[in-house]
Amino acid sequence: MTAEAQHVLSDHVREEIDHWVAKFPEGRQRSAVIAALQAAQHENQGFLTPEIMDAVAAYLDLPPIQVYEVATFYSMFETKPVGRHSISVCTNISCMLRGSDEIVEHI
Repeated sequence: MTAEAQHVLSDHVREEIDHWVAKFPEGRQRSAVIAALQAAQHENQGFLTPEIMDAVAAYLDLPPIQVYEVATFYSMFETKPVGRHSISVCTNISCMLRGSDEIVEHI
């Protein structure tokens, strides 16, 4: 772990990451990326910065791109500041058949 990762990630986040890394076989720390990002995002008012993602990568001894791929692929991760509460409306066909398009119009 680099000094930067230790500075950027709080003790609580590092403990949370260690908890998840311990659940996977040796050398499979990449499996803990989602949990690590969730913990880091929670501590940073709901969004991830490039510095945080780099620190997570350094802490897990992974190339930063592997962390960026996860953070930008999953909709549960935010890379910009967001409000405290987030409202999502399902817009696939089964939801639209149940009236989600009316909710979207109303919002």
